[in-house]
Amino acid sequence: MIRKATSEVLDIFCLCRDDIKRLQKEGILTPEKKGQGITTYYTDKELNKLLDIKMYLLAGYRISDMETIFTDEYDSETGIAEQIHVYKKRIQMLEFIQNIRLDLEDFQKLSQTQLIKTGKVSAQKSNLPEYGTDSYYDLFWNIVKLIFVVDFLSQKESFKTEKKIVLRRVLEAYRVCEEILEISGTEINREEIKQAFIEMANTPIEDSEIKEFVSDVVKECIRNRDAILDELNRENIKPITDELDSQSGKIYKKMMDHIFKFALDYFVDEEELFCVYVNFRNFVNGLDQQALEDGVIKLGV
Repeated sequence: MIRKATSEVLDIFCLCRDDIKRLQKEGILTPEKKGQGITTYYTDKELNKLLDIKMYLLAGYRISDMETIFTDEYDSETGIAEQIHVYKKRIQMLEFIQNIRLDLEDFQKLSQTQLIKTGKVSAQKSNLPEYGTDSYYDLFWNIVKLIFVVDFLSQKESFKTEKKIVLRRVLEAYRVCEEILEISGTEINREEIKQAFIEMANTPIEDSEIKEFVSDVVKECIRNRDAILDELNRENIKPITDELDSQSGKIYKKMMDHIFKFALDYFVDEEELFCVYVNFRNFVNGLDQQALEDGVIKLGV
């Protein structure tokens, strides 16, 4: 049997002592305590649980979420199947991050002239900020934030999280989407959004109908995946690469291909899109009604 002391556990999992104490207090971790000095030891079972906890933390969850995640259902057949699904999604996310890092390394190999040209052309053709500017990096991190929020909302585990936390994350995703649309030059009719939210808030969630709709959308996307990617390339990538030199164009196309393929393969899933829908509906139903009528989007919690 493997036994690790607290200091070793903190080092292995890069956790702080307060996190460990909280996990123990909530009964998630139950290490052995021995000796007059009451030394704490973690066995195989606790180490495996800590590995799971670390994976959730890397996925965007917080220590405060762990109590609702690690329930009796966790070790059930259904629970294990869900964990396998979560780990597969983590692998996809890590592969995407690795690809983007390599793409950015390739960008750094370009000359200053090539980088400036790539930034200007992509900004002109897409209405987005120039590559390398502060506005560009603000947008980049907003998109990263959006990916993580949507990822959180697409997991069943989000239903076990405190309602206020879920609502705030949905609101954050909504605000990021609004900001991205504004930057790209898309006109936003807030009156229409307000009316749509009010109408949605007064409409019951029809599980069977929505599940059937989501299923049809996913099947259509999977069936036409290559055609969708070709269209994205033709409309969003080719107009830019046509004006770049071959080296810059190749690197830019490769990075955008990685982004579009990840978005399609990672998020187009029946169960996960339904989770996103339910979380979004709970968000709409949680909005303050008077705030909606006044055209102000804010949480009613």
